[in-house]
Amino acid sequence: MKRNIIYRKKYLLFQLCGRLTGIARILVFVLLTSFMQYSFSQETSLDNHTGNWTSNSTWVSGTAPDTTGLNIDINIYGLVNRYGDLGFNLGDLYIFDTLVIYGNLDLGNNSNLYLGSGAILIVKGDYSMWNKVDVANGGVMVVTGNWEMLGADDQGSFDNDGLLYIFDPDPDLKTGDGYEDFDCTEPVDSCQQYGYDELIISGIGEFFLGGIYKIDTSGVTSFCPGGSVILSTEDTASNYQWYKDSIAISGEITYSYTAISTGDYYVEFDLVGETFSLSAVSVTVDTVAPEITSCATDKLLSADASCQATVPDLIGEIIATDNCDVSLTITQSPVAGELIGLGVSTITFFVTDDVLNTTTCTADLTVTDTLVPTITAPADVSVNNDPGECTASGVVLGTATTADNCGVASTTNDAPATFPLGATTVTWTVTDNAGLTDSAMQTVTVLDNEVPTITAPADVSVNNDPGLCTASGIDLGTASTADNCGVASTTNDAPATFPLGATIVTWTVTDNAGLTDSAMQTVTVLDNEVPTITAPADVSVNNDLGECTASGVALGTASTADNCGVASTTNDALATFPPGATTVTWTVTDNAGLADSAMQTVTVLDNEVPTITAPADVSVNNDLG
Repeated sequence: MKRNIIYRKKYLLFQLCGRLTGIARILVFVLLTSFMQYSFSQETSLDNHTGNWTSNSTWVSGTAPDTTGLNIDINIYGLVNRYGDLGFNLGDLYIFDTLVIYGNLDLGNNSNLYLGSGAILIVKGDYSMWNKVDVANGGVMVVTGNWEMLGADDQGSFDNDGLLYIFDPDPDLKTGDGYEDFDCTEPVDSCQQYGYDELIISGIGEFFLGGIYKIDTSGVTSFCPGGSVILSTEDTASNYQWYKDSIAISGEITYSYTAISTGDYYVEFDLVGETFSLSAVSVTVDTVAPEITSCATDKLLSADASCQATVPDLIGEIIATDNCDVSLTITQSPVAGELIGLGVSTITFFVTDDVLNTTTCTADLTVTDTLVPTITAPADVSVNNDPGECTASGVVLGTATTADNCGVASTTNDAPATFPLGATTVTWTVTDNAGLTDSAMQTVTVLDNEVPTITAPADVSVNNDPGLCTASGIDLGTASTADNCGVASTTNDAPATFPLGATIVTWTVTDNAGLTDSAMQTVTVLDNEVPTITAPADVSVNNDLGECTASGVALGTASTADNCGVASTTNDALATFPPGATTVTWTVTDNAGLADSAMQTVTVLDNEVPTITAPADVSVNNDLG
């Protein structure tokens, strides 16, 4: 037999592992993997443990490996049951104890199978392989379904030193190098078929018990009432007779027979001068309901926008077997697509065989609300302060807009009873019936619309500063102010120096909101300094010619002064001065109406001598008498 060095190392270590248990097996397995041509991750079942493949508690790591497309090495040390198919892509399958597969086993193009001494592999389904198979002495491999060897005849190898049971009446075999051990041309203890003393493999060579003769079935031999199975063998013999439970069936003398009832059936025939009796085939007409080996698991569903959830199709999770029906009908109620509400709903699964034998199992669907509610806060609000207060109360906030798929439980806000001046954020919170929440914000702004009050100090009257027409350093007094939210400042527009007369001082109060008010104060500067005047020098003039008076007298100009300015300078001089001394009074008046006077003497001299002309001579009569 052709084997590479790596394969021999595996095989020798494998034989050693088959004779060890517990920790020793694991240590040897570590040694074995160090010799492997390829290095994969591995998963190991618990030693001396009975469990299911899909149970985490079956495995050393605590995590069950996949069942399809496996790319890791699997080591079986306990009794492991796989309810369903098992498929490898790259990893190898090492069996040191027992593996029972209630389904198909597919060893991919890069996967190998090794059975240690005393190890058992039972495949209750189809078996397909590409590469190497090594069955150690004392190992047992049983395949009840179709047997298929894939790839070229010289790909891989089959090293069989144990017991091999193949149920497939027409297996797909390889005959190339590496498959010498897989030669059952003679009845040998290492090749047996279930129901016979020794395994018969069709198409390899001469067989005992009639050579290639065996009872073939047209289908399953266990079926529900009303079913049937055709039993047949080769049609080249003679004198056929069918038996049921060792009793000859009247009239059934051909190579085939249709069985419709429970019993053990076999056929006798003559061939080459001898009578042969083929091993019996058991036919069972069954009324047992299907067995559910794995129900669907409970599910947690999220409610949709209508507060409902759609029932999923969970039929694919149901694993069921039936002793007479390979095509079971599985339904569920409620059906997939039906809507259910919040809470727990029980879904019932019905597994029915061809004659309506039914088994049920249930799973719970729990619908929860995972959608948070929505909320829109009322529009922002601006209000004026309460009269005389720096706050606002009784503010109408409006109503928040809320929605939820399963109903709103409450809508609240954290608004205070009394809002302070300025902007306050109000948080609105909606809570749905599932306790989920969402929030939105609203701004409430309290405006101060009350202007502050101010009373200006009393009016002030002061005299001018000496020699000046102004007054400075005036004590204006203090304005009286008040505001509901506080005074920020009090100012006035008083000048440093006040001019003569009345000046309006504007007092302005500004509150913390920037609102203002004003009041007026009058500051009056009085001019209490009289002006000064010096009259012109005294004047002596002659009388106008021929007159006893003088006119057009040049009086001169008075000299005047005043701190705030002269308004006028006047005199009471006559237009025509009489002869002699006349006093002229000069008067100066300032802008404040204050006056002063000075005197000037105007003397008119008569410098003309008088003239005289005697009267005409007079002649008069005497008085009468």
